[in-house]
Amino acid sequence: MKKIYLLALCCFCSFGLSAQCLIKEISIETRIQAAEYIVEGKVIAKQSFWDDEGYNIYTSNTILLHKTFKGQLTDFQTIELITRGGIVGLEMQIDHPRLQLNIGDIGLFLLHPSTIKNEQTAKVNALYCTSEYVSQGYIKYNFSSGKAVDGHTIYEEVTTELYTLIEQNTGKSYRVVAPFNFDKMTRELSTVTTKSITSFSPTTITAGTESILTINGTNFGNSQGSIEFANADNGGATINIAALSEQIKTWTNTQITVEVPSDAGTGNFEIITTSNGTFTSSAPLVVSYNQSNAENSGDAYPTQFVDDNGMGGITFQYHTDFADGTDLAGADLAFLRAMNTWCTATNINWIRGADSNVDIIANDGVNIVRFGPIPGSTIGRTTSRWFACGSGGVFEDWYVSEIDIVFNENTNWYIGNGFPSGSQSDFESVALHELGHAHQLGHTNNGTNSTGDVMYFQILNGSVKRALSTNDEAGADDVFARSNSNMICSQNLMIASDCGTLPVELLYFDGKLVNTQALLSWETASEFGNAGFEVQQSQDTKNWKALGFVKGHGTTLETKHYKYYDEEPKLGVNYYRLKQIDTDKNYEYSELISVYRKGTKKESLTIFPNPVSNNLRIQLQKNDKRDYQFQLLDTYGNILRTWFSAAVRYDLSTEDLPSGSYIIIAKSDQDNFSKRFVKQ
Repeated sequence: MKKIYLLALCCFCSFGLSAQCLIKEISIETRIQAAEYIVEGKVIAKQSFWDDEGYNIYTSNTILLHKTFKGQLTDFQTIELITRGGIVGLEMQIDHPRLQLNIGDIGLFLLHPSTIKNEQTAKVNALYCTSEYVSQGYIKYNFSSGKAVDGHTIYEEVTTELYTLIEQNTGKSYRVVAPFNFDKMTRELSTVTTKSITSFSPTTITAGTESILTINGTNFGNSQGSIEFANADNGGATINIAALSEQIKTWTNTQITVEVPSDAGTGNFEIITTSNGTFTSSAPLVVSYNQSNAENSGDAYPTQFVDDNGMGGITFQYHTDFADGTDLAGADLAFLRAMNTWCTATNINWIRGADSNVDIIANDGVNIVRFGPIPGSTIGRTTSRWFACGSGGVFEDWYVSEIDIVFNENTNWYIGNGFPSGSQSDFESVALHELGHAHQLGHTNNGTNSTGDVMYFQILNGSVKRALSTNDEAGADDVFARSNSNMICSQNLMIASDCGTLPVELLYFDGKLVNTQALLSWETASEFGNAGFEVQQSQDTKNWKALGFVKGHGTTLETKHYKYYDEEPKLGVNYYRLKQIDTDKNYEYSELISVYRKGTKKESLTIFPNPVSNNLRIQLQKNDKRDYQFQLLDTYGNILRTWFSAAVRYDLSTEDLPSGSYIIIAKSDQDNFSKRFVKQ
């Protein structure tokens, strides 16, 4: 029997931009035309594998064909649908967005060829496909309701509406591969009266956290069936998130206890019995937040963070084009704001590390943040990699070993503190959402697009979500609490971050004498929680006094200009620095500048060349016979060298100095002078 390896063609969400896949809406007619293969089938097996390069894990889903609507598939009874993510050995990969199929799922698949290969699939005479596209590539059948759903669109009739729609757009009738009758299946699995579920508790719960739901009723039977919950990824439009076999803890004719599985959202749930049909709850179960799980051998396991960088946390690295604004000016700062929002709320220990030239999403030990092409209209994707440990073949402890985030370089992004237009996607909102996935949170579907959580399954063009909800924080706090207290796999704990100050980007700080006053001026390119600047003055770079305070602009990406007058600078050299203070009282100092106010004596010190490479000439006036103490300082006031000389000329070797700015100070018993120079 031949096998074909295929990918679900990205079938797009129907409300502007969806956070689940963050993709633009494409009509079903367009999707049908774009697909190379359209088939109806059932998932009968799954197997995960690494690609040839060892970059990413994929899962091959074996689909038993019922019908073919498009494409030359005459010789095939099964196909292999390749999706991103899966588990191989002790390693797991979860991608958001993703198309996650369960064995037993039945529906329509819109497909196209893949280039993903590995040694195993290469041995098969097959057509390969990849799984970059997700959402509406799969139209799932719901036999209890007699309908089908692809993300957000509900098809009321399968055989008369959906089949006909495909045939009209392909100009061909479908071909039967194996007997299957949707209407007959619907009749056989028709819903039993909802009164068979008399109650359930609690009515509000969390998903993927091993929280137990107790369901009371009648006629459940004494043989364990299955339980399915509303799908948070599509706003609860389908009830298809099945509890794993080991998550069903007890099953009797009148009561069931079950762990609510990862990816479950708010909505009605169903009990599918082995003998009495399907029961649907009469009221929705509210799921306040949802955490990602490792699913292995019929059970699910929560995950956590560890000390990944040797500093108690995780280091994200920007690709160089992301960092310097080549891809999108301001994206690095917007991402940093989003990262700080999570850090401030949960104390998650995330830091920004050195920029990197790594420009791929791969299992390479680099937590890369970058722009790049993403197939289809997906605008953001987070890839989390987990590692497991255990004994006796049981691996119950899983931790995050790497996180990669990519944003679509072809998206019309908005950067700023205002509001995007109706055709733009707010970058900070999307970054905050993707970092929620990095926090190992799945989607929620409580509220609406405008009132829902940051992890709400949908983000529309023209809208913003830059603040976390109570649900967002509670779910993330729970993950961090484990990470900060539960040591696993011989890994050190993640430690709480103090969420150090985000930078105020100072473009320049300068000073000059205006009449008898020192005019200080500076400019910022961006500010984050900036309360303001304390202006400080010194005559020896050691003892500083505060002159005044200039209020900052809080958080802004706009260039801001500042000035301050020291009305009574001292005679001789006056040194100034800024103490930038955040709204949370953290602070940092600027570099030093100097302003010289002439006294009765003419300034004696000159230096050249400036900039300098290897040797700096320090020159005093020929008639200056005083003994001088000389000091070499960096621009933060640290003394690098000290020497004494009575000579009017001195040569200072600068060959061993790193490139940058420095200050020369000359002090006598009567006066002092300073000059700044640049080492090339």
